[in-house]
This record gives sequence, structure tokens and C-alpha cells, in this order.
Amino acid sequence: MKKLGIIGLSLFVLVSGACKKGGNDSSQNSSIPKYMDIVDAQSLFIGTPTGLKKGSAGTQIFKVMNDSVVIEVTSKDERGNDITNAIRPVNICNLSNNYLTVTFDIPFGNNTVSGGIRTFLVRKSDGAVFQGENLIETAVKDGNFAGRQGDLIYEDESGNIYYPKFNGFQSNGYSIFKLNVSNPNALTIQKYSASGDDVSYFTINRYGDLLYRGGMNQIRYRHPSKGFFNIEKNVMYLLYDANHNNIYGITSVQDV
Repeated sequence: MKKLGIIGLSLFVLVSGACKKGGNDSSQNSSIPKYMDIVDAQSLFIGTPTGLKKGSAGTQIFKVMNDSVVIEVTSKDERGNDITNAIRPVNICNLSNNYLTVTFDIPFGNNTVSGGIRTFLVRKSDGAVFQGENLIETAVKDGNFAGRQGDLIYEDESGNIYYPKFNGFQSNGYSIFKLNVSNPNALTIQKYSASGDDVSYFTINRYGDLLYRGGMNQIRYRHPSKGFFNIEKNVMYLLYDANHNNIYGITSVQDV
């Protein structure tokens, strides 16, 4: 199981009684996070000092410690200054035992990051924050991935992370992205599914082999180094084994 998750509404009482107040220096309104104090947290959630009103003005990130104490997470910019509540967290997404993403609403922006909704990669071991494009904002539970329960986030044996991301209503729906974290200061994020495909089902093994439905009747297989291959079968289900060594496509009897 992934170590750091997101807890729900059952923490209302804890939040109202066990939070520390952060800084309020209005001169830092346009700063972006470079560090978040999440080390040793058992869970994270978004709320307010008086309740869990996600997305409202004044929302903050809180962490739950081993002793069940709830503490407001402190974020600092590249100069070491506390970041104010002008930057509002709106989503947290757990990627692996080593990384998560946090999405902020940044009202003003600055010379390195534009304003608006921006997502950052956060390393759990030290709270370091890194920038990157096409980072997943929140885990996909179902939606267009009907029949595929769970977070739909995979990790290969090298620590690379794979996830679906919605490209926008004017684009081709969902694509699969590969996040290479070998150098967090220079993240490599590539589209792993074929351009033009709207992915609705997919599975990946620990070697980076990808099998997915890219259209109404289009099944594609991607080898990590050899590229894409079309599967000329009516595949009904996509599965992987317990060790993520192999991936499978199950067809109907008449297609065998």
C-alpha cells in the first residue's frame, strides 16, 4: 500500500482543535512553493482551521502525525519565506511511496510560474517541491474509466510513474503520461499513449509495457523501446498479474 494518503471528513473535530496558524505576509502573495513540511506525516488533507470546506477561501493543507495530532503544513518559497493563504491548495494526489502531487490556485503568478491552477511534484522524504507540466492533479477513480476501480496510477521497477490525465474538452480526452523522476529538478514527462487516442482502459506492468483501449474498437500495445502495435482482437478486459510481471487482454470466445 502507498504510505501517504488522503483522509476524509471524519477529522472535522481534530481539525477544529489541533491546528497551528501559518504566516500572513502579504508581500509573499505571488510566491510559489519550493518546500512543504510533510516529512513524517501519515496522511494529508485539505481543509480550514474550522472545518473541511475544500476549495473555499483560506483552505490549507494539514498533516496527521503518528500520535494523531493534526498540524497545518508550512510551505516556503525559494527564499525560505512562508507562503501565505493567497495560494490555495485544491487537490492532493498520491503517486507512490516517494512522491505525491499538490495542486494550488495561484492568483497572481510571478516571473517563473503563471497564475491559475498549477500542479507541483512533492518528494515525501524531504518535502522538496518541483515544477512540471502535465502532472496529474487528482486520482481518477472511475469516470471515463468504467470498470477500472482504484487510483489508476502505476510505478515500474525503475520508479517511473504512469497515470491518465484529461487533456481537455477541446482535445482527445484522456492520455497516458509517463513521469520520470530520476532527476526531479529536470522532470521528464512524456505522453505514453499514441497521439490522437482517447484512452478509456489501460494496464501497465513493472517493465513499462502498456496495453490500452484507444478508441471504440482500437486496442494498442506499447513496448517501452519498440513502440506501438495494434491488437486485432475484440479485447473485453485488460488485466495484470499479482506481481505486475505480465499484462493480459481477455477476448470473447468467438474471437479466440
